[in-house]
Amino acid sequence: MVTEKNYKEIADDVYDVDSGRVDNPIKKGDLVANKQYQVMTDPVDNLDNGMQAMAVAPIVDGEPDTSQIVIAYAGPHFNRKNSLLNSTCLCYTIR
Repeated sequence: MVTEKNYKEIADDVYDVDSGRVDNPIKKGDLVANKQYQVMTDPVDNLDNGMQAMAVAPIVDGEPDTSQIVIAYAGPHFNRKNSLLNSTCLCYTIR
């Protein structure tokens, strides 16, 4: 079960999808949220509007549990062109 702490960690990590912010952006297969979740798809780093997004699943018994996918996204933000809002991050669980 995804906890509020997990959501916060995932929300913090989604900003590391931004290739303009980090040297080694998060990619499919990476572990996030203190290595408790695996990135399940290629993350989105939209250079036009500043949005970053990723889908992650918790690691249960050493494997990703795809019955508990979490979608996290951040942005858009002012330091990217065509951005309307300042750094908004949301997470949703899909079951």
